[in-house]
Amino acid sequence: MFPTCTRIVVQRSIYDAAMQRKMNLQVSEMESERIAFETENTAEMPFTLEGKTALVTGAGRGIGRAIAKRLVGAGARVMINDLDETMLLESEAELAHPSRVRHVTGDLTDPMVPERIIHSTVDEFDSIDIIVNNAGYSWDNVIQKTAR
Repeated sequence: MFPTCTRIVVQRSIYDAAMQRKMNLQVSEMESERIAFETENTAEMPFTLEGKTALVTGAGRGIGRAIAKRLVGAGARVMINDLDETMLLESEAELAHPSRVRHVTGDLTDPMVPERIIHSTVDEFDSIDIIVNNAGYSWDNVIQKTAR
């Protein structure tokens, strides 16, 4: 039989090989999930929003941008809003439907901005059928001033 040291090395090699196979399977599963997700996202929508107008706040990045993308993909005209104009312009370019996408830059915590966004949307697209209130903000200074 093998000496103890050799047996441990052999067992460790078998364990390492098994773990490598498991990791490869996990990576393969993750890759399959990614492909399925991308296929789902590029598949044709099962419904249409042709003729509908959506307003999406917080659409400069992340969830807001993704929602706007899905709405445009379903045929909607979309007004996007964010307080960061650079990110908003990136979103508008990524959505790639110049005739159906417009943007209004503005901070929704400013009392004048929501009304301006509504008027801009109606002026541009004649109606608002869908509103996605995705914008977020925080008042960090309130939390920081909390007494113990």
